[in-house]
Amino acid sequence: MRREDCSTEKRSRFPVLTDKGVTVLERITQSHVIIVRAAVFDHLTSEQTRGFSELRETISPLGERHNKILACADPGCPCSPVSCALAGPL
Repeated sequence: MRREDCSTEKRSRFPVLTDKGVTVLERITQSHVIIVRAAVFDHLTSEQTRGFSELRETISPLGERHNKILACADPGCPCSPVSCALAGPL
């Protein structure tokens, strides 16, 4: 991780994932997928899996809408939309 200054909010600094951090995250993500599959999906029937997929498709557009609402006003800002002072209201 490294820190970068926000171009619009001089009091803020943001964590930025380095190439090494991306490599670690990719390795951890692969393990996480295996664990979640074994803990959750391996215990579901085909019908339950389809129901889960339908639920995810219903919820997913709500999450995308939420992320767009919270998007930072400064396209050059590396901030997290939720934490940026320029994020719009809910």
